[in-house]
Amino acid sequence: MFGNGKTAIKVSLNKYLLGYGTLGFFENGLSSNPHPVNTLTTNTSIGWNDANHDLVPQCNLLNPAANGECTGWANPGFGSLVPTTTYDPDLLTGWGKRNYNWEFSAGVQHELLPRVSLDVSYFRRVFGNFQVTDNRALSSADFDTFTFAVPTDSRLPNSGATLTAVDARFPKALAQDYFVTLADDQNVKITDHWNGVDFTVNARPKTGLTFGGGVSVGRETVNECDLMTKFPENTLRFLPGPSGGDHVGAAPSFLPFFAATPLEYCNRNEGFQTQVKLLGAYTFTKIDVQIAGTYQSIPGGLEEAQYLEFSTGTLGRPYGTSVVAPFRIFQIVEPGTLRLDRINQFDFRVSKIFRVGTTRTNVNFDLYNVFNSTAVTQENLTYTPPFIPNSWRQPQYVVPSRFFKISAQFDF
Repeated sequence: MFGNGKTAIKVSLNKYLLGYGTLGFFENGLSSNPHPVNTLTTNTSIGWNDANHDLVPQCNLLNPAANGECTGWANPGFGSLVPTTTYDPDLLTGWGKRNYNWEFSAGVQHELLPRVSLDVSYFRRVFGNFQVTDNRALSSADFDTFTFAVPTDSRLPNSGATLTAVDARFPKALAQDYFVTLADDQNVKITDHWNGVDFTVNARPKTGLTFGGGVSVGRETVNECDLMTKFPENTLRFLPGPSGGDHVGAAPSFLPFFAATPLEYCNRNEGFQTQVKLLGAYTFTKIDVQIAGTYQSIPGGLEEAQYLEFSTGTLGRPYGTSVVAPFRIFQIVEPGTLRLDRINQFDFRVSKIFRVGTTRTNVNFDLYNVFNSTAVTQENLTYTPPFIPNSWRQPQYVVPSRFFKISAQFDF
């Protein structure tokens, strides 16, 4: 930058496309989900109330409507050759249909001292080409808006708050005519942006000594308010996240109910999160022994509270899926307001180097999680009503405890 070889400016602009795969929702399911067999309803469930306790369903199981001791079919389209999901031909052919991610980065790298450099970079990612699902069997007139109260609990960041949700009226709530298309084609605006800054130092002050590390700060913001307003069915989480993202609009999984998203959470800001990573290594050249260590401090994952709500709040009627269950599950914690434990971990290695001719063998002793961190990495997400034992936030997984590994690497 200044003609002395000590400062450089770096700028890049990249566009990444989501790869097509055949694993359904785990990748971009457009290579497999539109297959005619996959668009049919191939399973259903029936509720059974064994009123006379004879352990025999006193009903006609082939009748899709409620009869005798049985409820109706959870998926009325079961057994029909009429697809419950269709895909927009414009989504399946042509250019520019895949989910994408534009990434812009700009940074400055400067030599502070001989063999010591500082790198400061800014990153911005913009995601696009979102898929949405329109249940054409329903219109906005088939949904009711209502409010419900968040339980009073000091562990909840929004204890006692009032949230707004939507519910489809029964029996139309179970009608299925899903149409998968691009949000832009439906004039639906969805935004997903990520902004972050990295500060990194790298140093090699002498032969055999290397150390470095840095701090990364960034946040993600997602706005799906337009989607939830125009297609309220996307707030009811019997629709999983779309291929390539965690948004609520996507091809259906045919589950009768799952966690519903309150309307207040359509605009999510997960807040700035900070990662710290350090590393160092030194080789004792006279005895060919190397020691190395790494330290990382990363924020815990987002925490949820999936509330089993039996009360219907201001709805004034049973939930639309009450034919299957007399409750609905609501996500009552705003994304980004509650996180799991921060993970702080230090790992250590000692290596002995053996040289024979042109070959080199490293015998390594690795000690992981030296300080035996017990940060929780997964908790129970279900928040139950007062008459059911509440095990919300009960730890289910923690960082693996301190352990060691012995290995060898042979280079020739």
